Amino acid sequence: MLNKTDTLAPAARDDLARALPQLAMISAETGDGVETLLASIGALLPESPFLYPSDEISTQTLRFFAPN
Repeated sequence: MLNKTDTLAPAARDDLARALPQLAMISAETGDGVETLLASIGALLPESPFLYPSDEISTQTLRFFAPN
């Protein structure tokens, strides 16, 4: 992954894309490439059933979040 690609000249971005086609080029400032990066990561993750009930928002107890 390469961030701040908005600061590169278009020719430099094109050269990088040709040299490293697997490189995810993103810009955190403009958001360019972020959706593509998330889709690429999502495609690599295995699907599985939910490990916790849907109403359980944490593995910590309520006391952890609201101590006495």
